[in-house]
Amino acid sequence: MRSITKMKDREEILESLNDFHKLYLIGCGTCATMCRTGGVGEVVEMSKFLRQKGKDIVGWTVIPTACDVLSHEIMKEEKAKLSQAEVILEMSCGFGNQ
Repeated sequence: MRSITKMKDREEILESLNDFHKLYLIGCGTCATMCRTGGVGEVVEMSKFLRQKGKDIVGWTVIPTACDVLSHEIMKEEKAKLSQAEVILEMSCGFGNQ
């Protein structure tokens, strides 16, 4: 599967997260990595940006293929961190978000 993704404006993302303080970030190692919208580098940069804006990043991961059924296993491993989050910011295509 290959989807072309485009990063939303950072200020638009920040505005959508306005009511939340504790965030968990998820990227995708496939399409979003190839498009440079949600691979490791982009998730780390987004994490830095959000921290500078006063957000608490409780954890992050880049799932090898976010739209794959094995994503469930990775999320189980991250359960403790995920339970601390008020919201999840997923940096993947629409398939990965599902």
